[in-house]
Amino acid sequence: MRFRLAATAICLLLAGLIVATIAAAPGSLLPADSETEPTNEITVVRGIVYNSGGLPVVGADVNVSMYDGATLRSYQSDVSDSSGGYTVTFGPMPGAEPWAIGDTILVFAEEGDYSGTNSTVAVDDVFQDIDVKLNVLIPEFGDLGALVPIAGVFGIFMALFFVRRERKP
Repeated sequence: MRFRLAATAICLLLAGLIVATIAAAPGSLLPADSETEPTNEITVVRGIVYNSGGLPVVGADVNVSMYDGATLRSYQSDVSDSSGGYTVTFGPMPGAEPWAIGDTILVFAEEGDYSGTNSTVAVDDVFQDIDVKLNVLIPEFGDLGALVPIAGVFGIFMALFFVRRERKP
């Protein structure tokens, strides 16, 4: 019975680690064979950075990446303004980075001990709107770092439940 308790807790802990690792590296899960040619159009990626209470965050560092499959195509950064907004431009103009329809747009924002990500697929439009909500940052596991201890505690309670259930006549 002790083996079942330990095995259940370890399995749930490992599942939490796998989920946290996958969530922390979204670019590595994109298909590598989706290469597309950059477009000759301009697109503006814009959005608002919010805190966990839904209020705009002033002064957050915002990094916007364009991925062609698993390959980083281009990258821009900005700092959120007095209304929490950010704006970066991609396209064929001086100072702008290339992009293509179908690229994955990944936005990462960070302010102090808080960070957040959001992503979407680039469409044929002048504006790509992507808002980001900041959560507590646990550096070892990214935004979902709290999942690991929660999964472990849940596993222990589930294992105890099954052990108690087996002891009843």
